Amino acid sequence: MIDIIGNRHGVMDKYIGDAIIAFLGAPIRHEDDHTHAVLAAVEMSQALKGFNEGQRKKGQPEFQIGVGQE
Repeated sequence: MIDIIGNRHGVMDKYIGDAIIAFLGAPIRHEDDHTHAVLAAVEMSQALKGFNEGQRKKGQPEFQIGVGQE
């Protein structure tokens, strides 16, 4: 997930438990930060589908994520 955030000009701030706190638009603001934020969320959801497919094949529990802002 960190790679996806970074590829979209995001910055990982910290981990809180199993959460990743990240932001876009700092330290350098881009006109399309909002678009990159949405695309990062979509890409993370897609990556999770692939990960969970592997989990199912191994008989392991699937993961779930939530994406949003506080």
